[in-house]
Amino acid sequence: MMGWLVMLLVQPILILKGKTKLHRRIGALSYVLAPLVLLSIYLVIQSRYDVYLERGRETKAVIAWLSLNFRLMVFFAVLYFLAIYYRHRPAVHMRYMCSTAILLIAPALVRVLISYQELSHADSHSFDRNANILIAGVITLVDSWRTKRLSPFTLVLGFMVLQKILWDMRETPLLQAVGNVIAKMF
Repeated sequence: MMGWLVMLLVQPILILKGKTKLHRRIGALSYVLAPLVLLSIYLVIQSRYDVYLERGRETKAVIAWLSLNFRLMVFFAVLYFLAIYYRHRPAVHMRYMCSTAILLIAPALVRVLISYQELSHADSHSFDRNANILIAGVITLVDSWRTKRLSPFTLVLGFMVLQKILWDMRETPLLQAVGNVIAKMF
C-alpha cells in the first residue's frame, strides 16, 4: 500500500519536471504494485474474516462485513484497469490513478480514529462511508467545474454511493446470498 501511495505522489512530480521517461518507467512498476495491493487487500479481508469467525460473531454480520469490504478490491481493480486503458490520454489516466488513492483514504482514516479516538466500529464504518462520499463528491464537483465536463471521478462517487446503499441493505437475503458466495473465496 505504501509503495502504491509513494508511486502516486512521485508520478505527478515527475510529469511537472518534464521527466516523462522516468514517469513511464516508474509507472511500469504499477503492473507489479497493483496486483500486490489487491493481494494485500485480500489478505487483510481474509485475516479479519477469520478473526470475526473465531470471536464467534454472528455469521450474518460477518457475511455482511465481508461482502462490503470485498468491494474495495473490485473498485480498485476497475479504477486501475481504466487508468491503464486510458494511459494514452493523460488527463483521464491521471484522474483514474488518483481515484485509486481516494478509495484508500477513508479506511486508513477510520483505523486512525478507532486507534486514537476510541471510535466504535459502528461509528467508524458510518464515518468511512460518509467521508468517502464527501471526498469523492467534492473532488468530482471541483473537477467537473474546472474541466466543464463530467469528471472521471464521477465513477468513484458512484462507487461510494453504491457502497452506502449496499451497506444499508447488508442484511437483506439478496446481499447475504452474495456474501455467502464471496465467503467461499475466503
